[in-house]
Amino acid sequence: MAPDQALMQQARSLLSAGRAAEAADLCLQGLRDAPADPALLTLLGRCDEARGDFEGALSRLESAVAENPEYLVAQFHLGRLLAAVGRMEEARTCFDHCLALDPNHAPARTLSARLDALAGNRDQAIAGLRTALRADARHVPALSTLAELLVEAGQLDEANELASRALRINPSLSTAQMSMARVLLAQGHPAFAEQCLRNASESAPQDPAPYFLLAQLKGQQGQFEQALAAFDAARQRGHAGPELLLGRARCLRSLGRHEQAREQYEALVSHAEAAPALILEAAEFCIEADLPGPARVLLARPAVRQLPTRILLLAQLAEREGDVDQARQLAETLHDSEAVGVATAARRLSARLALLADDGKQALDVLAPLLEQADCPVPVVWLGAEIRQSLEDHEGAVASLEQLLARPNLGPPEKARTHSRLVTVLDRAERYQEASKHMRAAEWRAPVVVGSAHGPDAEAWQKSLDGFAQVTVANDGRPQPIFVTGLPGTGRELWLAALAASGQVLSLPRSGFAERRRLLEIPSDPARVATLDEAGARMIRRRYLRAHGRLEAPRSVLLESGLVSAIDLAWLARVFPGATVLAPTAEEADLRMHWRLAGYRDQGQMLSAWQSEQALLEDLRAIAPIDWQVLPLGDLYQDPGGALAAVAGHLGLQPDANMLSAMDRARIELGYRAPGHWQHYRFEG
Repeated sequence: MAPDQALMQQARSLLSAGRAAEAADLCLQGLRDAPADPALLTLLGRCDEARGDFEGALSRLESAVAENPEYLVAQFHLGRLLAAVGRMEEARTCFDHCLALDPNHAPARTLSARLDALAGNRDQAIAGLRTALRADARHVPALSTLAELLVEAGQLDEANELASRALRINPSLSTAQMSMARVLLAQGHPAFAEQCLRNASESAPQDPAPYFLLAQLKGQQGQFEQALAAFDAARQRGHAGPELLLGRARCLRSLGRHEQAREQYEALVSHAEAAPALILEAAEFCIEADLPGPARVLLARPAVRQLPTRILLLAQLAEREGDVDQARQLAETLHDSEAVGVATAARRLSARLALLADDGKQALDVLAPLLEQADCPVPVVWLGAEIRQSLEDHEGAVASLEQLLARPNLGPPEKARTHSRLVTVLDRAERYQEASKHMRAAEWRAPVVVGSAHGPDAEAWQKSLDGFAQVTVANDGRPQPIFVTGLPGTGRELWLAALAASGQVLSLPRSGFAERRRLLEIPSDPARVATLDEAGARMIRRRYLRAHGRLEAPRSVLLESGLVSAIDLAWLARVFPGATVLAPTAEEADLRMHWRLAGYRDQGQMLSAWQSEQALLEDLRAIAPIDWQVLPLGDLYQDPGGALAAVAGHLGLQPDANMLSAMDRARIELGYRAPGHWQHYRFEG
């Protein structure tokens, strides 16, 4: 008996309106009169899918196809759902059946082409989509998919035409908005692309795809917090693929939340069949995050054992661990690797190691094959200029950087950094007027701001200072961390480098400070600071030191290298009463000069925040139970050995040549100038 057509139409209307449960009830009612009817089974399967019951949907659709293999609608929806759950070969069989029944079935032709694209057969996929559009020139999924594939192929004009046509036909369809977004991104219009993605998310609020693409866009723009939020929105809507885990891992890595990033990478590479590229990226992250043990485990995986990138990462790991000879030997084996990117990175590493060993000629010889290329990679040009500068070939350094600036395809970030390097070279060559001309265009670094220009609310700050009279120095046998304040240019980085070079110091990496802040429970609201009682402080102290403060001989001093603010210290003085705070400082004119030479943006904002922060630190210094050591930059330059010996002695350390060498190396690498250097630029004002 044929199904009731009025009932079928009502069920379809309910399903389109999002009332899948009511539509399913009608289908079940119809099946009582027409058992095993393929049309009803197909519609019921679509209702199950809409309710998230994919297994039930597949079962209904398979029953419909078994009942009538020539019922094209069932074949198509079964193929579509099989593709959605990753059963690609079975899906292709269904689409082949559809096209055998109707060669002009555009939806089946489109999804079959998508399978070709997923399999890496882009040309075949493009041909299939063009065939689909000959069958139905207004089929939006075919228009959108073809536009996206043409973006990949670099055919942006036709891609733009197709995506625009799809939008005109159905502007409310999320896939049309997304294909237009991809075209706009390729054309360099991220703001318009973002608007398309937001339109897509409004059109299909439960579709994870627009959020996933938005996350990728925000990540490319360096807006990692927003990217992470968009990835999470995609995950909440059902996106659970490895590419989402990878996107989250990269965002967390960029935000310095290394413990969470590590969890994501571990989940990605936990399977024996994990892709080699993914294993290598996870290993690279571990090296960056100062996790040598996990890095070595990953680099020992059979899947990557024969890859040249593995050797490069082992060389970088050896460099991180101070085994310069091993790093040099491994890098040299890759100089002529067939993997061009690996060979370039290996030569850069070798050149950098030679430069650190004061062998500029060797460094330049290593880079020579790359520098001779017309399209020499930008970072190689920068390194070459640095090497020439070390050899006092200032003219050669300037010429190479000016040639780089003349490249028509040099992006804005690369231009700014090239101007910054010109400033450095010209300043070192004492060509101050020429250096000055490049400074405005050389602002590429994100500002480093501790606190804010206006500081915290005065009443809240005063509350944070209450109760210190009742705080007693901890006497529980646990180590007291050393904290270091200060912005770039105060000498903070120089002291961190010197102390980290001591064999008696356990230096916690700056890269993991975001995670350690969470352990320390540092509040953002200063009014909360005074609410911390002794029991709470003891619990936080124990948890932090258990995770990070295990000192083994000969290490006797724990150095917290994360940058802390006055508000942070008001809290930390309660968690670690009696701890030492090193407070490097510099004259305002010297700070401004350092920031200009280093290429920081928003220097006025940095200065205002620094001035506000200094006032808060003075308040805290007068009342908090902390051992303050103020370290003027001028004293460090006047007598580096004496200044280092005084601080080391205060901390119970034996100063050694390694510490002084590390400080001197950091001074050169970070572009520090002697106090008063700003006077060379007095002609500006």
